[in-house]
Amino acid sequence: MDTIIEFSIGLFDRFGGIIFIPMILFAIVGVGAQFMLYEKCRQPGSACLIPVLNVIVFLKIVGRPAQHAWYIILPPVLAVAVSIFGGYDTISYIALGVIGTFWLGFVGKVYVELCNSFGKNKIIDYILVMVFNGLYVLNLGLSYEAKYRGPVYQTKEKKSNVEAQLA
Repeated sequence: MDTIIEFSIGLFDRFGGIIFIPMILFAIVGVGAQFMLYEKCRQPGSACLIPVLNVIVFLKIVGRPAQHAWYIILPPVLAVAVSIFGGYDTISYIALGVIGTFWLGFVGKVYVELCNSFGKNKIIDYILVMVFNGLYVLNLGLSYEAKYRGPVYQTKEKKSNVEAQLA
């Protein structure tokens, strides 16, 4: 934890307050992208400004239940708690690795489902949404070609339920 604080202080000492300008610009682009995406999916755009509600609405767009918001919100909180209270031992690093791997896997899957909700089913789309996350979401929100086709996650469940009833 001390190294992160020292790094931040070092950046501020070296560049001054100017270092915050790119961070603020990235935040503005991210919020604007989320706002445009929500509006395109007929959700309230202002929900992107409310911390937990934005995750719930985002999951609603891909068709996931609101309970899955815990899978996105809880792992970073656990990681901070482990890094503060766990110290610098091997078990803490293993716990952080497990938490981080789970979180990255789940968030990656949700973003792939977001691509599928807009009919983007190519590998290049999946790579672009992972690498250029906010800009890709902005592209989805502003593009006339990308049409929201509805939630993907529920349709998979409904298909399996229909197949089970037919069998």
